[in-house]
Amino acid sequence: MKEIKDLVFQINDENSNEICQKIAYKLSRREYQLDINNHIFNFTELEFYIYSDKHPDPYVHKNEIQKEFGKFYIAHSRWKLWWH
Repeated sequence: MKEIKDLVFQINDENSNEICQKIAYKLSRREYQLDINNHIFNFTELEFYIYSDKHPDPYVHKNEIQKEFGKFYIAHSRWKLWWH
């Protein structure tokens, strides 16, 4: 997980496409899985939302949870999922 975290914190306006592709590749190759109460889930679909001054994406909710690595933010839901 440290490798994904390191990639996330490298994202900037110039390299966001490249870094998101690296993250998606790693998750889609099943290098990482989501374990919720001993139920294993593989990542099959990913969406990246990036907001910056150069890229003010109106679809980014900018919720405080989204600023914390390792927490899933599920829009319009009361579900919260955490990586450990």
